[in-house]
Amino acid sequence: MSTFHSGIWSNGKARKFTPATVSEARNSELAQASVAAGHQAIKVNSPAPEGLDERVRQVLEIVELGTPCTIRSLARQLKLTHFHLLHLFKQQVGMPLGRVLTKQRLCRAASLLAQSNIRIKEVAYQVGYEHTSSFARAFQRQFGMTPQCYREQSRSQEKLMKSA
Repeated sequence: MSTFHSGIWSNGKARKFTPATVSEARNSELAQASVAAGHQAIKVNSPAPEGLDERVRQVLEIVELGTPCTIRSLARQLKLTHFHLLHLFKQQVGMPLGRVLTKQRLCRAASLLAQSNIRIKEVAYQVGYEHTSSFARAFQRQFGMTPQCYREQSRSQEKLMKSA
């Protein structure tokens, strides 16, 4: 089984999770998980580690709330240049802020695709993508399948679980 990065930080570094620890996180009331074809995407709210700059803590809290945002809007909110925010975040968390924001958006999209009948174009817009084609490419890179295939697969898995 492979490991993957999630949105939980430990000692300023991205923590790796195995499928066993993902199932533990699923039990948390603030955790959201989407599972399709063995690919797992998760967003978990956990306290930021001690020793981080207060501005980085604020960014982590905003990201974990799931509110769509941009690097520039976060930088404006914290009264930093976007370059300074990017540098500070990468230095303290060990992962680029853009990657964290993209994963958060795509995890939210996966959840919407699996749990609703919202059109894919609307899902893309709700998670912050202006163009459906950009969303579809990013989604395929993250999950190894198109948003439509992901939705179909999650529905077929749901039917299997109900019939069992």
